[in-house]
Amino acid sequence: FSGPPMDPAAAPAPAPATSNVTPRPGDWTCSVCSNLNFAVRSMCNRCQTPKPGAAPAPMPKPGNDQQGKPGDWYCPSCGNLNFARRISCNMCQTPMPGFAQGYAAAMESIQTNMAYGMGGGMG
Repeated sequence: FSGPPMDPAAAPAPAPATSNVTPRPGDWTCSVCSNLNFAVRSMCNRCQTPKPGAAPAPMPKPGNDQQGKPGDWYCPSCGNLNFARRISCNMCQTPMPGFAQGYAAAMESIQTNMAYGMGGGMG
């Protein structure tokens, strides 16, 4: 690489969300972030805004033939059963309920412990 360093303010703007994409029948554009979403999505995969006019997703009923293991979770948006290791639904990408709050609390705890020298190092 040669030349002067690039000024971050002069960086090119990101491409629009719908550039070079041809929507298919039923695809929809998010009213909040302008992201183009596949027709099957019940919420925007970029900002999680619900699809306009979307009915609430059916929740699994007792006796459903899908049985999870401890820690598995049902998506609140589409009702899909997800493995415990997933942090977002593998069908609609909705974040696991409570994940963001739990992650934020864990990071705060780690930062607090490191500030007070309780980082778990040698000694």
